[in-house]
Amino acid sequence: HEPIWPPRLVESPGLYGGLEGYGGILTLGGSDTREAYAFIGGQLRFRYDYYEVGGWYEVSDHPDKQTNDDFRAFGGFLGAWLPYRGWVDFEIAATVGARNWQSTDTRYDGSGYDVSTPTLGLRLGVSDRTSSMAPMAGRIGGQILFAYDLNPSDESWEQTHEIEGETITDQGKTRVGGFTLGIALVLGFDYGGKPVKSSPVASESP
Repeated sequence: HEPIWPPRLVESPGLYGGLEGYGGILTLGGSDTREAYAFIGGQLRFRYDYYEVGGWYEVSDHPDKQTNDDFRAFGGFLGAWLPYRGWVDFEIAATVGARNWQSTDTRYDGSGYDVSTPTLGLRLGVSDRTSSMAPMAGRIGGQILFAYDLNPSDESWEQTHEIEGETITDQGKTRVGGFTLGIALVLGFDYGGKPVKSSPVASESP
């Protein structure tokens, strides 16, 4: 039997498949739109030994009823997975995807803007499986997500108003897209791997 303590990297962890949902908050930099967003998403991943590959889709909130400013994003990731026996699992993955920024603010050509851009990013995660004994188990963890828009856009806007009977037209440009840094809680389940049998020396050092 393999002792559980102290934590050690699992040898040949095998193949896992998992489905997870996540949600959190992120900050947007390099842009003239909102500085912060809440978001939710889902991801499907496959892990083999110390590698992982998968895909994800996420959407943001849009609390401003006037502008309805939000985004949608999707993509894939490829990276490393480091599962530790008797402790938590770590992961790091590079991402390639696309993101669509939208707004219904009528200052932008009367109907809003719709900007799509490819993205590159990085995901760092830590999680734990609810059971090492069963092939299917729940998983809970957290992630730090970074994404960079490769093709942001400067969207022109125009707004007309009256001051003391005189019509004034203001014009300008808004940078849409930039880079985001977020943190998310992840909940889901996975199936696979090699179940661990309980050991009477689980609490003893090897």
